[in-house]
Amino acid sequence: MTADLDTAPPVRLDIPVLRTWRQGVELRAEGDVAEPGVLEGHFSVFNQWFEINSWFEGHFLERTVPGSFKRTFNAWRSAKDPHRIQVLLEHGYDPTVGDKPLGVNTTLEEDKTGARYEAPLFDASYVRDLLPAFEAGVYGSSYRFRVLADSWDYEPGVSDHNPDGIPERTITEQMVFEHGPTVFPANPHATAGLRSATDHYYEQLRSRNPRVYDQMVRRATDLRTSPAARLGGTEPANTDPDGPPQGTRRSPLHAKQALRRFKVKEYQR
Repeated sequence: MTADLDTAPPVRLDIPVLRTWRQGVELRAEGDVAEPGVLEGHFSVFNQWFEINSWFEGHFLERTVPGSFKRTFNAWRSAKDPHRIQVLLEHGYDPTVGDKPLGVNTTLEEDKTGARYEAPLFDASYVRDLLPAFEAGVYGSSYRFRVLADSWDYEPGVSDHNPDGIPERTITEQMVFEHGPTVFPANPHATAGLRSATDHYYEQLRSRNPRVYDQMVRRATDLRTSPAARLGGTEPANTDPDGPPQGTRRSPLHAKQALRRFKVKEYQR
């Protein structure tokens, strides 16, 4: 990794990122008591601010709002493909289970809390080995996704939920690739010094597929260190989840904020 991103502004990346939630995994018995049961819970919650401190993504506060999962959940249902969104342990990087799925989603929906799922577990030895940990509640939830639409406030000021006045992001649309239990979920009230789930994921990817890892690093670097990003942030112009990114665009708000910062710097010289 280069040092270029240490001070680069946060922007929307068109590469997958990760978020974790310290709760969200419950095991429900169903039918035959000899069966493993159903994994259920929430892998994302609405309208709660989380601090993100990531080499890839930057340093900012983030929240997810109702409706942001609607498009990806509708696509999952209409495709009639339950494997379209996988259920994996540690995003497929668990040293014992690897990328074997734990089960198949039968429910993906938004409720008043957040993104809710139900996934009957496979009756397999590697799943049964995890049942005591599920029953003890030691796992949190994590999911991998790409942001399709968001809004930024780069100068929000100081508030109760943002005492340092760092940039704030609201995710309004996202595409989910997979979700599942994680043994080290991020604390939503953690300090900025903790390593982000996104960085941890790509560190693991580097050992498995260094070529793809290098591509992700280059893409993140290009987006966050571009001239437009330095002037207040950029957004991918294309929001088609099945299409490639088509450049970036700056919002009028970003342009006004960039001009204001430029005037302040000129006055201070």
